[in-house]
Amino acid sequence: MKTLALFALAFSVQGTVALKGHTREVSSLAISPDGKLLASGSVDRTVRLWDTTTKQTLASLEGHDGEVMSLAFSPDGKLLASGEMYKKIKIWDVATRKEVHMFSDINGRVTGLVFTPDGKRLFASTVDNSVLVWTVGSSAESKKLAHNYAVNGLAISPNGKTLATVGDDGSVHLWDVETLKNTLTLKHSDRGRSVAFSADGKTLVSGGGEVVKLWDVDTGAEKASAKAEANAVAFTPNGAMVVVGTQDNLTLFLNGSDLNVKSKVEKHERPVTSIAITPDGKSAFTGSMDMTIRIWAIPH
Repeated sequence: MKTLALFALAFSVQGTVALKGHTREVSSLAISPDGKLLASGSVDRTVRLWDTTTKQTLASLEGHDGEVMSLAFSPDGKLLASGEMYKKIKIWDVATRKEVHMFSDINGRVTGLVFTPDGKRLFASTVDNSVLVWTVGSSAESKKLAHNYAVNGLAISPNGKTLATVGDDGSVHLWDVETLKNTLTLKHSDRGRSVAFSADGKTLVSGGGEVVKLWDVDTGAEKASAKAEANAVAFTPNGAMVVVGTQDNLTLFLNGSDLNVKSKVEKHERPVTSIAITPDGKSAFTGSMDMTIRIWAIPH
């Protein structure tokens, strides 16, 4: 690890801030539970840590052999997990910026990461048609949730009881976190890319292909849909809005109940790959293939 010099900020005409420093596409984002740190992963094989208040880069975590495709902070904010193209997951101590563990018993690139709310387990989605589960702090062999196609993303409900996964075939699976049994399967579209739970855990949003959909978690009923070639989706903390990053360079702010468009912005010059929202719900960060991270004030 080495600490970098501060990078210059570029301000758009609308006042959005562009964080610059990665030398290749930004492929993943995560924000710490206290909202003070933003982590960004890139095709340049690094993870960068940013101060969300000063908008300054604090450090670069180095050592990955390939594109960093996924990131997740532990619930206490002390650990950061990063998953890469070449079948590895690294666990970093956030305070010391040191690597403290690595998982390598993986057969495909890592597309998504999420800790359980109690911080005891880590789930990882992979392109080898599976989701792997580890006990944090243990070197025991991982458990596996089998899928029929590559798994492109995952999310865990706020109460920690339900895991959602989305795959290349467009299927969305809901799993019981304790038993690891598939409880419900939904059909999103021809290809699924991203899923996210609302804060109350009652609604799931899925994105991919050319559509975004809302689902009732208990019944599996489709509640709403909107046309958008989504790479990433996220709920705001109050559930009032869904933020969508698209393949055609757009950041969309959709109503959280019916997916009507509230706002649409196009400041990125290439596809939007990832989204992270501050815990206070005031700001959204978007990462892009244009090598920048932009900050948006979430409209009300």
